[in-house]
Amino acid sequence: MGRPAKERTPAELEARPDIGEEMVGGFYTEDTEMMISVAEMLLTYARTDQNDLATRLGENLHPMRGYNPGALEVLYRLQQGMDWRDANTEVFESGSYGIGGTPRATPVGLLFHHDLDAAIEEADLQAEVTHSHPIGRAGAITMAVAVGLAVQRIPFGQAFHQLQETLSHAGVDDLTPYFDRIWKLLSEGEAPTPQAVVDVFGHNLTVQTCVPAALYCTQRYPESYAKAVGFACKLGGDADSIASIVGAIQGTFHGVNGIPKAWLAGLENEERGRDHALDLAQRLYAMWQERFGG
Repeated sequence: MGRPAKERTPAELEARPDIGEEMVGGFYTEDTEMMISVAEMLLTYARTDQNDLATRLGENLHPMRGYNPGALEVLYRLQQGMDWRDANTEVFESGSYGIGGTPRATPVGLLFHHDLDAAIEEADLQAEVTHSHPIGRAGAITMAVAVGLAVQRIPFGQAFHQLQETLSHAGVDDLTPYFDRIWKLLSEGEAPTPQAVVDVFGHNLTVQTCVPAALYCTQRYPESYAKAVGFACKLGGDADSIASIVGAIQGTFHGVNGIPKAWLAGLENEERGRDHALDLAQRLYAMWQERFGG
């Protein structure tokens, strides 16, 4: 959904009402490609194996999915067999705080929703392979916890409070300053325009902008997957990542029946497409039942 909106401004998207309302193209981006690798790793080990994930990320790399230049530099090194610790810091000396490690943490939240401490640990480990900066890792942890709470069917407002409490208890405070902006924007009498939301959060490819913007969208439209994802698309910028975060949380809460049927039908469905992703989700649920569900 978000790919056609990527790198556009909200003003430019006003002339494209179809973007965010209809499935345009149906071609998934790098966030989904990396998420698939994480899901396949979890199904193999039932935990994060950082060396295995590094191999998978390199082997499954398709640059045309829309990776940003820095991420490509890291992943090319993984593809060539460089140790992930070296690849990570060779490109980003202090580690990356880009958004790439965040959406792909969704399967972690699905598998470990019953134990948020485990979800935090596993999300942190999977992010570290490419995003060793504390903020890059905090984004992934936030994602896994938010998805875990959605699996538990905790209402969105309550879940947001619990998310903040869980992160604070775990000492993950890197994004706390941005959460106050979400509440402030939600409390405004008139719903802000996409441009007004971008003015508050930004929409570039960092965790500090994408994660708060995505959480705002989920809180603004808790009752509707389509409205929340559609609004995320209209923010432009790194819209595919913002929308993927929103879609993962909303989709987990509302289930596959909450996704418009036309959107599902329009998704690409080659070898590692829609049906493969749905199968991975079903297998993760079966793994949870077998190992943790009692």
